[in-house]
Amino acid sequence: AVMATEMDQHRYFSTQEKFALFQVGRFFTLQTGEPWSASLTMNGKIEKMGGTSAVFHELTAQNLLSGFNLNNNVNQSLWVELALTGNPIKLMPPKDDIIKLSRTMYAPDGKSIGNRPLKVGETVIMHIKVRANAEIGNGMVVDRIPAGLEIENTNIVHGEQMNAVRFDGIDPSEAMKDPRINHVEFRDDRFVTAARFDKNSLNLFYRLRVVTPGKFIVPPLYADDMYRPDIYGSVGGTDWLNIVE
Repeated sequence: AVMATEMDQHRYFSTQEKFALFQVGRFFTLQTGEPWSASLTMNGKIEKMGGTSAVFHELTAQNLLSGFNLNNNVNQSLWVELALTGNPIKLMPPKDDIIKLSRTMYAPDGKSIGNRPLKVGETVIMHIKVRANAEIGNGMVVDRIPAGLEIENTNIVHGEQMNAVRFDGIDPSEAMKDPRINHVEFRDDRFVTAARFDKNSLNLFYRLRVVTPGKFIVPPLYADDMYRPDIYGSVGGTDWLNIVE
């Protein structure tokens, strides 16, 4: 009962916590092993289920909308868990109570892009700032890039001098040598950084090339504590990016 209450109070669990929960469940399954029986009534049909171990039953979204009843047929308590998976209809609201984020797009000469349209073929520099109210040793930053753009190269990380251009007064190549940065990945659809967050701003830079004309949504910028994902920050997600030939 204590563990069930704790599980209800937390949405996220680390890999280690999930394995520990599996071990606990396996222990109780092996210890009890008493037969049980139940009846599931759904769409006017009754389905019998039972045994001496856990049973998994898949429900569709329509099943949940129409409703169902589960009746216990034994004189002992049965544990029932409903796990839901899906995609949210609306974006999560911005959150900055612990992790504060900002994102600015610059032209290669150091000037802010602002709201002007981008032109196919030009390059832009993305600048991300991360700051936390409390020290987070295992932070993760995920910046999903808009359609129409692609990450060009990793030279900023490896020491490209950028012709001595500074962005918001910061040298990108020096910023990407910050010892708080543990790992950087340039994927097809996102820029990912594992780093330590604290009260001092962490500055991250990467280069993008404009490749496809159109109007595209700019996904939100997200960061969290990898081992405590309920501690996170999010910003953006409602802006549009215009790209012209």
